[in-house]
Amino acid sequence: MRGRTTAGLSVALTLWLGVAGSRADDGDWRPTSAPPAVLQAREVIASTRPAVTLGRPVAVTTPAPGEQTAHRPPDQPIAGTDLRPKYRGQAPDSVPPPPTGGTVPPPGNPIYENGAVTQPPAGPGFWGKCGDFFKDSTHRRCGQLFQSDHGGDLDQLASPVSSPFLTEDPRALTEVKPLFIYQSIPGRNPLTGGGSIEFFGVQARLAITERWSFVVNKLGGIAIQPDDKTFIGDESGFSEVWLGPKLTFYRDDCNNTVAAAGITFQTAAGSSKVFQDTGTLSIAPYLSFAKTFGKIPNGFGNFNFMSTTGFAVRTDSERSNYFWTNLHLDFDVGGQHRLYPLIELNWTRYLNNGHAQPFFNFEGGDLVNFGSGDVSSRSIVTLATGARYKVGGRENVQVGAAFEFPLTNQKDLLDFRFTFDVIFRY
Repeated sequence: MRGRTTAGLSVALTLWLGVAGSRADDGDWRPTSAPPAVLQAREVIASTRPAVTLGRPVAVTTPAPGEQTAHRPPDQPIAGTDLRPKYRGQAPDSVPPPPTGGTVPPPGNPIYENGAVTQPPAGPGFWGKCGDFFKDSTHRRCGQLFQSDHGGDLDQLASPVSSPFLTEDPRALTEVKPLFIYQSIPGRNPLTGGGSIEFFGVQARLAITERWSFVVNKLGGIAIQPDDKTFIGDESGFSEVWLGPKLTFYRDDCNNTVAAAGITFQTAAGSSKVFQDTGTLSIAPYLSFAKTFGKIPNGFGNFNFMSTTGFAVRTDSERSNYFWTNLHLDFDVGGQHRLYPLIELNWTRYLNNGHAQPFFNFEGGDLVNFGSGDVSSRSIVTLATGARYKVGGRENVQVGAAFEFPLTNQKDLLDFRFTFDVIFRY
């Protein structure tokens, strides 16, 4: 019996020593200190640890009003106090007042229900908006008094050259433009049998604001030299006077888009020797539009488009009525705003016969209103090519030239035309 017990204890002791030895062997692989990477990470964390940290919330009790708590033991409650714990965070209990300056709905207003507007407030209406627009358009936003509209990239546009009395740049401009036209008369014209006619004069524009401007379209003299002097000899005299206001009602100076509406009063204030006194007056409303488009990559340049459409309506029965559309396309070479080769298409259609010259079957275009009696429903289409050059790449001084000729059999007084101008712009 004693031998069995001794043998059992020997076996148990042997197993215990084996387990302890295996645990000691397992613990031999553990490092005596942390690896260098861990030590470096600990140093970084210690260096970036904030100087102040928030602790755990602490329950506090609120003393009664006026109660002294400086010498009260921490475990002794105060009579009449709420011993329920309260926890304080970073934000105060007080709520900031609402921002000032807002409009509070008036009490009892039926359009407000539960803080929501049940019907839209009444606006200024159509005529009110029109009044606001006209009021705003009379104030200058930038530039000096009477200065041309140079806003954004609008200076990239180039004014047309041909048909100068009927084509209008939609921008509000201040400029003086001396102008000369030489026009050859067709040989089959029954009045002159050929010859030539010239205009020498000036145009002027005054920009009151970026919206409103005043235009003198035509002011100067006319001379005519017919080949057949049966009906008329070499004559010269003062031309009609054309003038009127213009409103630039749309302008996007970032995208180079402009639109304007105007009225030209064509007054028969000229010489009878060169047919510049026909009737009394024609009123010619028009619309003008301009847009930059088609920019070519790599700095080769871009295109500019401009158009003018209108119709001239007489105030008496002497003059001829007509409708016109003029289209202008130019190319800003290299995007340098200096040289603008251009092409222009001009279309005039006569709507009513006049009565001043009942036997004439031709008209005089933008130079002469004969009041011819046989021109109703006739049209003349002309094509002009030329260029405009801005001296030094600036708007101040510009020159333009164009050669124009008819594309239709109806030629009136136009066999071909040269137009030259110089612009002095402010």
